[in-house]
Order: sequence, then C-alpha cells, then structure tokens
Amino acid sequence: MGGVGSGSWHRWNTKETTESQYCIDIRWLKKRNYLKDGISGTLSWFRGSEATGSISYKIKKQQMILSYHCQTSGHDCESIEQVVCFDYTYCNYGGQRMWFLCPTCGKRVAILYCIRTHFLCRHCCNLTYASQQENYTDRSFRYASNIRKKLGGGSDPLDPFPWKPKYMHWRTYWKLRKKAKEAEQTGWDSLLKKSLNYQRVGSE
Repeated sequence: MGGVGSGSWHRWNTKETTESQYCIDIRWLKKRNYLKDGISGTLSWFRGSEATGSISYKIKKQQMILSYHCQTSGHDCESIEQVVCFDYTYCNYGGQRMWFLCPTCGKRVAILYCIRTHFLCRHCCNLTYASQQENYTDRSFRYASNIRKKLGGGSDPLDPFPWKPKYMHWRTYWKLRKKAKEAEQTGWDSLLKKSLNYQRVGSE
C-alpha cells in the first residue's frame, strides 16, 4: 500500500508514533476505486523498494474484511480476520465522504493503524505523531529535509544540495536554498551545543 510502512525505531520514554506503524488510509483506497462492493485484493507496505508486510482484503456490504497473519507475543503465528465498517458524511458541495468506523471506539476516522494485532484508530492505539515528539534540533532538520525533497533531492543534510528543478525560477530556488541552509545550520549548532553540555557535565 502506498502509505506509511512499518518501522522499529523508538525513543526512550515516548509513545509509539503513527509514522512507525502499518496503516490503512481510506482516502488512498477510494482514490484507486478499491472500495466497491465485491472487490478483493492485497494491500502491501514497502520501505523503499522492499516489501515489509501485506494483508488480504474484501469489500462486502459496507464492510471491509481484513485477513492476515500476525506474530503474537508467544512467537506463534495467528490467523486474524477483522471486520471494519464504513460510515458516510455529506459534503457541503454535494456527494459523500467515506470513513472507517474504529472497531473499538466507533469513531469516524480516515486512517486505521495496526500496533499489535488489530487495526484501530490512532487514539485506541495510543499513538502520537512524530512531529509532536520533535525537539528544536529535529524540527530544524525536518524543515530543511522537506525543502531538499521538494527540490528533488534526498533528506540527508550531508548530501550535496539538490540543483534547481526544471521550470523553477532562480529567485525561488535561491530563496528555498537559503532557508534550508539556515535551518541546517541551526540544527548543527543545536547539536554542537548539546554535545558541549554533555562534555561539561561529564567533566564535573
């Protein structure tokens, strides 16, 4: 599936994040016409070009039936079939918007996450967004990373800065480059300050 893949990174004393879990986005499914009654198929997650997981699904009578295998705490592989119901709300300019109903709390949500064995809403999974756990250094590098990716480059601040995309005005390019470089410098300065503080504490 073209959404967020799974991950295993953790921070000490922080919640799990939405970005590190398997998820199913109903907007992604609807855009590809995967929600019509009678349709069945497979949803897969990728990290880069490597597949990290997959599940089977079937749409039947306003429900999505998920079938997959999940490894339990006892290292046994358990077969799970989960039924997720749909709900609808009317849009201001006509038409309807489609939602998942969280199997636990019944709340309308666009995305379901699988943190253990079942797909539930973010609140029932006790998940937070990665951006909510970012410190000043993280935010600076993330801001610069977004600019690099917007220009067609990678997210690593150590990589050469991407060249101007075709059709982009030079004035726009240099403005974005300046903002990215300033944000990266702020990030490096913050890291250096933390390093010096750690050294100072260790020498006392």
